[in-house]
Formats: sequence, structure tokens, C-alpha cells
Amino acid sequence: MKLEILGCCPNCGSLFYDRLLQTLEKVGLRGKVQVEQVKDPNYFVELGVYMTPALVLDGEVISIGKLLMPDDILKLFQAKETE
Repeated sequence: MKLEILGCCPNCGSLFYDRLLQTLEKVGLRGKVQVEQVKDPNYFVELGVYMTPALVLDGEVISIGKLLMPDDILKLFQAKETE
């Protein structure tokens, strides 16, 4: 599983990254998921993302323009598992 955090703002990016790691730790996936911060605006546009921060799971944009709390991130993971 690969997660990408899209965004250029250092504050939002690091806060989102920390929250994402907290969530992965909580569900026991921290060592099993590749997490990457992406700051390339051209890549954002390729994915159709025009507002950051955004969260991409295995190439699919699952959140745009929201600095998610750990519980919200967990709900997105659970929703993807049931698809």
C-alpha cells in the first residue's frame, strides 16, 4: 500500500504526515505502508488536484483540501477496504 501526501505548505505537510503516521501506528500498519510527501505541482495537476493538502492511496485521490484528523484518515482506510 502506498500513501502520498500532496502539498507544498511545510506546516500542513508535516502536520498531515504526523497524523497519518499516528493513524498507521494505531491500526498496526506503520511498517507495511509506504508514505511519501509530494511537493510537485505538476503531479498534483496530473491527478486532478487543485487544492492541497490531498491524500492519495495507491494512485487514487481520496481526500482534497482537508487537513484530516487521525479518526478521519482511519475512516477513509476502512471505506477503501470495504470496496
